[in-house]
Amino acid sequence: AVGPNGNLQIAFDSTMTAGYPQIFYTSRDPNGNEIVPIKRISFDADNAQRADIAVDANNDAFIFWDEVKDASPLSWEIHGEKVSGVDGRELAHRHVMLNSRSLFPSTTVDRRTGEVYLVFSKWGDWWGQRGPPMGIPEMYFAKFDNNLNPLITPRVLVDRYTLPIFG
Repeated sequence: AVGPNGNLQIAFDSTMTAGYPQIFYTSRDPNGNEIVPIKRISFDADNAQRADIAVDANNDAFIFWDEVKDASPLSWEIHGEKVSGVDGRELAHRHVMLNSRSLFPSTTVDRRTGEVYLVFSKWGDWWGQRGPPMGIPEMYFAKFDNNLNPLITPRVLVDRYTLPIFG
């Protein structure tokens, strides 16, 4: 994501420091020169991935990702972090959905108000299947202030009965 100052802020998953994916952050100036060195921002997860990032009017980054604890598909969670675009330090952290089979976060920031919007999937019925979360997902929505305090707690945006998944 590019902030108002033109700097590129990047969140990604990699196995560079562990045998399983974790979330990392870095920022670069408009010419690609390093501002904030690559740093790990997820900890204590068996698997953290699918990071999404948005930048506010102050050039601070909001990063959301899903992660699993204890290698259980039932424990997929959504986490979020506010990171300083100047030095990469953590400004706020939020556990959005714990032990909830929640995946695929997508975020944006309203640069006028600083409010942070999050949409993600939460997997419902299992239909007796084994392996990763299966079944029919529901789309959830949540909204936070600029310090990741909840303004709207996660709620169903599109329920599993209205998703056109069986085209």
